[in-house]
Amino acid sequence: MSPSAPPSQLRGTTPRRRRSASGSPRVLLLITRNQRRGAESFACVLADELARRGMRTQVLGLARSEVSPALPVATLGSSALSPRTLWRLRRAVRDCDLVVACGSVTLPAAVLAGVATGRPVIYQNIGDPLYWASTPGRRIRVRALLGRMAAVAALTDEAARVLEARFGVPGRRIRVIRNARDMTRFRPATPAERSRARAQQGLPTGAPAVALVGALSPEKRVDVAISAVALLDSATQLLVAGDGPLRPALRSQADHEAPGRVRFLGQVEDLTGVLRAADAVVLTSDSEGVPGVLIEAGLCGLPVVSTDVGYVRDVVVPGRTGYLVPTGDPGAAAAALQRALADAPRLGAEARRHCAERFDLDHVSDEWAALIRAVLAGRWAR
Repeated sequence: MSPSAPPSQLRGTTPRRRRSASGSPRVLLLITRNQRRGAESFACVLADELARRGMRTQVLGLARSEVSPALPVATLGSSALSPRTLWRLRRAVRDCDLVVACGSVTLPAAVLAGVATGRPVIYQNIGDPLYWASTPGRRIRVRALLGRMAAVAALTDEAARVLEARFGVPGRRIRVIRNARDMTRFRPATPAERSRARAQQGLPTGAPAVALVGALSPEKRVDVAISAVALLDSATQLLVAGDGPLRPALRSQADHEAPGRVRFLGQVEDLTGVLRAADAVVLTSDSEGVPGVLIEAGLCGLPVVSTDVGYVRDVVVPGRTGYLVPTGDPGAAAAALQRALADAPRLGAEARRHCAERFDLDHVSDEWAALIRAVLAGRWAR
């Protein structure tokens, strides 16, 4: 879709200048790019869930994704914070009743474009807020931006404490709303579904398969996962779902360290097929928030091996649903994967129970709807 697409072409329902007689709130969910990454994809899912709860929603990206296939979401330009992008965003903000800004880049964009519009903004913190605290200047800038928010949604209790203690967000304006996924879509595969999925991936019969889902970018450290799998039994396969600038270098590494055992699938629209083919999921990132792919893996009954970063511990319970390892350590990741593959049925069953209890999409969507209505009704601390 063109970056200059008018609001009527945005994903979701058509915005109008005034609320309908029913008083259905018009909610704009703002994402950085229309890329198929966890936070952006969840914003689209949440928009649909809020629409089912009587809201008129649209999802809008600040800039176009450089990786395809992209999400079916209109974007405003090629640069997220350019004057032209912010001018177009200001027009969109005027046509809604409330903005949900999803992710760090959308925070300054929502503030700059929303000045003097009177539209409240709820910021969804999608990562580790300590990432902002690297320098005093950055901390002061983010503190000022967060001070303009009507409310802040934190993914975990710990993130909420950091936002209050390090960035001065009053506790009364913070709501902990967890990440979530659809339990009916992400579920353990039947034997027939598993066989079909493995055949589609061309996996050898009986070969253990480990899946990694994420952008092929520096912070995801896919190189560590490749080196870890190279240390495992020669039959073990690695499925890499995602794309990015490091793909050529990672392919070269895989050809050298684990020839014929790493399959680069590119950007995958529907991850259920990849997860159904896998026996475990690995995540070797240097930084994360609460990765949605780990929730998806758990709901699918798969054990997870992940680096102990961000708020991964909200999803992965060591020894119960998977294992946590240090960053940048292929040997530790390989040892943990070996344990996870050997005990996959028990770990996977526990992972399903754990994720179903904490990350149910219906419950989380109800919490979002309640927060939005409270802010619009003036019942939420400003």
